[in-house]
Formats: sequence, structure tokens, C-alpha cells
Amino acid sequence: LNSKRPDDLAGAAQIAGAGRRALLGIITAEAFRPGYSTRDHTISDLDASMPPESIIVEPSATIFNATMILTGLLVIAGALLLFGAAWGRGVASLVGLFGVGVLGVGLFPGDDPVDPKLRLI
Repeated sequence: LNSKRPDDLAGAAQIAGAGRRALLGIITAEAFRPGYSTRDHTISDLDASMPPESIIVEPSATIFNATMILTGLLVIAGALLLFGAAWGRGVASLVGLFGVGVLGVGLFPGDDPVDPKLRLI
């Protein structure tokens, strides 16, 4: 960072912290999901298996959803801090959209009948 604004550093640290929290939350959800293998399953299986016969295993699903919601909110907060950064508003906007997408993963689980077009956001 070439900027002297404290918000720039705070925003970058916030986003990096969100990534660490996401990784730890996913690892924790994996530990509580019997039979889960990163080789054989997608990360979305930590929440619910693919429809039409979705299987939800608790507490793995709750841990995964809470992790995605918290991570999305933290990334959005980091993007807001970066909005005036030296990188410009474009980068901060893209990071913010990524945060909205992560938040959506937690709010709309895989077994939720949400319009597929909304999932693309």
C-alpha cells in the first residue's frame, strides 16, 4: 500500500482477516460433517447436498452458513474501508460485490429454492 490513509490498511487487514476466518470456519464445518472429503465433495456439501434429495448435517450446515454470512459482512466492511484507497473505487466495488456473493451463499443455502439467476450474483 502506497497510501498513508489508515482506512486503506484497515480495509486490507479486514479482508485478509475475513479470509482467515472463512478458512477456519470451513475446516471446522468439515470436522463436524461425517464422511466429508475434500476430494469427493464440493464445499457446498458442507451446507446441504445437491437437490432434489438434499441432506443437511448439523452442526456442519449451521457452522458453514454462519461462516459465510460473517465472512461476507467482513469483506463488505473491508471494501467500504477501501473505497477511497489508492487502488480506486473499481477495486473496492469488485471486492464489495464478492462480499455480497459470499453473504448470499450463507443466506441462501443450497437446498433453498432460490431463483438460479439470483445465485449467479
